[in-house]
Amino acid sequence: MIRPEGVRVEADPEGTATVVSASFLGSVTRVLLDLPDGVAVKADLASRDAADLLPGVRARVTPVPRPVLVVPAGPTGPAGPAGPAGPAGSAGPTAAAGSAAPTVPVTDERTGKAATA
Repeated sequence: MIRPEGVRVEADPEGTATVVSASFLGSVTRVLLDLPDGVAVKADLASRDAADLLPGVRARVTPVPRPVLVVPAGPTGPAGPAGPAGPAGSAGPTAAAGSAAPTVPVTDERTGKAATA
């Protein structure tokens, strides 16, 4: 599933999607599109980027590339029996004695600075 703000839509005569409606909501315009296989797509775009997306216009639809945090699954990780908070009463997942929890480099989208999760 992709959230409506995670969809990029561009008017394109060779595109496979067709704009069904465009609703101006202030700084955001909600665009509804149909794909050839009958799937409906909802996209929330900055209104300045949606000026050409009128009903009937052909468009190209792509997901917006976003950084993703991937956490390895383990017995005490998010997919393990203890769940995301770790064992009851703990502050989070626990690591085996003598081992360090893995770190994953991430970037804070708001500041653009590197962080470690």
